[in-house]
Amino acid sequence: MFGIPETYFIDPDGIVVGKIQGEADALVLGDTIDTILRGDDPGQRVVGETQSPPD
Repeated sequence: MFGIPETYFIDPDGIVVGKIQGEADALVLGDTIDTILRGDDPGQRVVGETQSPPD
């Protein structure tokens, strides 16, 4: 699955620690940032409509 836009969260060491696929509003961004700051793994979130990659 993929969605545009995609938002990546990168830690100070340059490691991707989270990703949001699709449109993200302030609540989704804030929740993801809070999760990262707590030291938890936010993983990948899919927001809105996405579609499968082309064949």
